[in-house]
Amino acid sequence: MKEIVSIFLAFQVLLSSMSFNIGMHFCGDNLQSFSLFDKATPCEHAVNKEASSCPFHANMSPSKKKGCCDDKEVKIEGQEHETTLSSSVLDFSPDFKFIAAFVISYGQLYSVDAGISSKFHNYKPPLIRVDIPVFIQTFLI
Repeated sequence: MKEIVSIFLAFQVLLSSMSFNIGMHFCGDNLQSFSLFDKATPCEHAVNKEASSCPFHANMSPSKKKGCCDDKEVKIEGQEHETTLSSSVLDFSPDFKFIAAFVISYGQLYSVDAGISSKFHNYKPPLIRVDIPVFIQTFLI
């Protein structure tokens, strides 16, 4: 489950930071060509100017026939993830509070204290009434 979520989040970051360019070619009101990342390929009569009128709009008036094809491009901008480092992050001066805390805790970690007495030295555990492994019949073999 964690792998699926991490892959999903990685793709979400990737897709949100990418920019897309969607090209569409319309002939009248009909979408004739669609392209992702590039311009859409125009229809045959849009490329060939000497061709007769648009076959999809044969009953249009002559003024509309000249401009029946239309190219549209939609650009979807991705988010810019700029990382700027401030001068406080790149400050390499020693932090004396951290060094003092580190030295004290490291010194206490390996110090030998003979004067510490245990408070449970005279503690007597309660008597066992029943041998529990025998009572619930669990044996290590």
